[in-house]
Amino acid sequence: MRPDSAEVLGLDIGQQHIGVARGSLAAHIAEPLTSFSTSMAAEALPKLIKDHAATALIIGLPRGLNGQETDQTRWTRDWLDQLKPLLTVPVHWQDEALTSQNTDHAGAAARILQDWLDDERRKG
Repeated sequence: MRPDSAEVLGLDIGQQHIGVARGSLAAHIAEPLTSFSTSMAAEALPKLIKDHAATALIIGLPRGLNGQETDQTRWTRDWLDQLKPLLTVPVHWQDEALTSQNTDHAGAAARILQDWLDDERRKG
């Protein structure tokens, strides 16, 4: 069981940039945090996890409009497989459908994380 005060980080992963959001299991509210170049992920993500005492990463999983796997889905899964050895927390996938419309990467990460937090609240 995770403590209610635990903080989690949400990620919107793109081939050029990664957006990051944070949220707590107590407040169930996600907020945009930062974004950085995808090429900096190996350095930036472990530091963010440590600095925010994050207990999990929630990663947006891109899919086609009918829920099918796409080239971007496969790229995202492969990207995570390469980075997993550097991560010290569990990773959870969250459907990112329509989260990137009219927003920056950190805003999209907040939408992804908010969807996950809402799902967790419903699970009780």
